[in-house]
Amino acid sequence: MIKFRKAFSLLLFFTLVFSLMLPAFSASAIKDGTAEFNGHTYQRFDESMSWKDAKAYCESLGGYLATITSSAEQDVVKQLVSKGSKAQYWLGATDEALLNDWQWVTGEKFTYWADTVSFETHDNGEYYLQMQRHNWGNEDFLGYWNNANNENHINGEEGFYGPEQIGFICEFGNSEMPVENNTKTPIIYIIGRTAIVTADGQPTIEENTAFITDVVEEAAPLLKDGILKNDWDPYCDAIYNKVAARYETYKLNNEGEVENGTHNLWTWNKDTLPGRQWDIFTYKFEYDARRDPCEIADDLKVYIEAVKEKTGYSKVHLISRCLGCNIAAAYLTEYGYDDIETNIMFASAAKGYDFVGQMFAGKIAFNDDSINYYVDESESFSIDDSETVTELVKASLAYAQTTGLLKVGTAAAEAIFNKVSGKILQRLLVATYATSPGYWAMVNDENYEQAKSVAFGNEINTTYKTLVKKIDNYHYNIQNKLDSTLKAMAADGVKINIICKYGFQAPPFIDGSRKLSDNRIEVSAQSFGATTVETNKKFSWRYISKARLKGTAKYISPDKKIDSSTALFPDCTWYIKNIKHNPFYDCFNPLMLEMCYSDGQMTINSDKNWPQYLYYDDSNGVCTPLTKDNMNTEHYTDNVFSAFSRFIKAFFAFAKEKLQQSIKLK
Repeated sequence: MIKFRKAFSLLLFFTLVFSLMLPAFSASAIKDGTAEFNGHTYQRFDESMSWKDAKAYCESLGGYLATITSSAEQDVVKQLVSKGSKAQYWLGATDEALLNDWQWVTGEKFTYWADTVSFETHDNGEYYLQMQRHNWGNEDFLGYWNNANNENHINGEEGFYGPEQIGFICEFGNSEMPVENNTKTPIIYIIGRTAIVTADGQPTIEENTAFITDVVEEAAPLLKDGILKNDWDPYCDAIYNKVAARYETYKLNNEGEVENGTHNLWTWNKDTLPGRQWDIFTYKFEYDARRDPCEIADDLKVYIEAVKEKTGYSKVHLISRCLGCNIAAAYLTEYGYDDIETNIMFASAAKGYDFVGQMFAGKIAFNDDSINYYVDESESFSIDDSETVTELVKASLAYAQTTGLLKVGTAAAEAIFNKVSGKILQRLLVATYATSPGYWAMVNDENYEQAKSVAFGNEINTTYKTLVKKIDNYHYNIQNKLDSTLKAMAADGVKINIICKYGFQAPPFIDGSRKLSDNRIEVSAQSFGATTVETNKKFSWRYISKARLKGTAKYISPDKKIDSSTALFPDCTWYIKNIKHNPFYDCFNPLMLEMCYSDGQMTINSDKNWPQYLYYDDSNGVCTPLTKDNMNTEHYTDNVFSAFSRFIKAFFAFAKEKLQQSIKLK
């Protein structure tokens, strides 16, 4: 049976815990070894996660799950795996699209086969490739390939397989980097966020649906007393105690400082820095995202000086992504831009954005349509790791929304939130993210002062005085002055380029959830001011007519959702549709290389292959111009008839699966 009670409890509790799931991929990966081959770097991660999560994590770092196309490459990865601690390691191949038609995630041809353990050819969910390290008895299976399901769980093989026994291999390297660029001004890539581990190298937090469900189930028995007796304290205490315990090693102290030895894993050494650039990510700057961006900017200064000294160049190109843009902003404000030739900001959080800002400010909203849409488009939302069950839940939500039933649930959730928010919201914020200056850097100006009041209350000028001084400095001296800083840079000849992603709504439970975004940051924030419509809407003919009269219609996207004429740099801002916030694919790299190595400022008119509006084709990993043929990417169940049809189809698929399972058991 589907656990509808658990799913509905999750909906009720989402408002309390979703605020903790802030903008970054949060899986805690532990670095423990690298290998070099043919200009590429292979990184072993001895932290367990599903194949899909490992794929997303590698891509968020600018790489991909490793692909193996030759025996020589197989030997390199095999040696790397041999020194690991896990029984198996994910590789970047799947036959999920078509059974037994294996495809590498990069689109490379799948022509090389290593020795295999036992590839299952029937459709049982084992769609994902892994390399073995574990030995069975006297048999040495090191380097053998095997296929497994997304969670690496095989019934009856718990001694050899399991979610905790799998690691993964990321590959970094860009074949798009021309050889001549190896001798040009180096590029420094500032990533979005890295994993944080304890002093002894253990993961600090792992935010996922299982954790939320665990909190829900522990607090659920106390919900009844809250509703019937209006006694909400035990319910709030149960939630708080569970969440606070999980974040105890992750949160900072009241002054916004790390004091328990937790840290990010990246280290670098001046002596081992490469003397020339091999790919766009050769010089990749990582950091502890919890810390004050201004303190991290000091570390970035040291890194930039070391790269300049090692390569012999007096300038660098900066490419920053998400929270990395906040670090870049702090650096440019503190140290100026004399040593910066190009500044590229990709999916920027530098100006803050609604999801973090409104969650910190306690501006929770309950929109049944927004919740349904977000769950429907989510690739990570899963119930019991079953595609049929997950689709049935999604179809049920869609039908409930179109018939008005979901509104009843959201109204109940809103009523509960109104009862408990005053008792628990501040406590949860301080127990998780509110002591981290790095997260405050993503609170936008519209919500900043209210967010401080909600998070710190009467202790804003006492207990949290030092922390508030730090976050005020970033907000008022860096974030609020960033437009002027970037304009001054452009006027002084620094090349400025902005790249945005879009095609999805923002996360639910905030007033701005229907804003056009990359599933995390609204386009208006990424672009420094572009005008957009809500996710499922288009500009009216009247708006477009006025734009034509003003001569700005050329900045309106082919799908009539974005008007870039109001952006800070309308001629130097690009928008890529159909890609969410976390992935960072190689297909963007040629665009950024052209931005860096063009003789002058690259604009939306410089190269016909890179117009202002682009489309990411997830079927082949290619970026092409956005046109009328590819612009309609939204697939949303928005009427009662289509929703009911979808529900019936999902129900019978679920029933068929259960019937087949019962027959097998007999």
